[in-house]
Amino acid sequence: MCVCVWSSLVEEVYEITETVEQLRAKLRDMENALQQLLRTKMSLEHDLTVKNNSIYIDREVCLGKRKIFPRPYRQEQQHLHRPRGLPWQEKELPTLSQRRLLTAS
Repeated sequence: MCVCVWSSLVEEVYEITETVEQLRAKLRDMENALQQLLRTKMSLEHDLTVKNNSIYIDREVCLGKRKIFPRPYRQEQQHLHRPRGLPWQEKELPTLSQRRLLTAS
């Protein structure tokens, strides 16, 4: 009976050791994931800072210059560069039966 108890205790020690190793591996994985999340957070914070700086420059620096810029001239330029419709948008396309008549003749 003593040998049976001893072997079950040894088996339990092996199981606990294996479980501890698995938990340590999971801990390493979670720490790596945390580091990746922190790097991503820093990158996003940097992007946010750059965008906020761009908005500040646009509002504080460029807005004043846009107010001074002659408005009618800008509207004329926009009108001149307005894209035209495509040729098939200006008139209707022939139907399938009309195309068949055109190709048959």
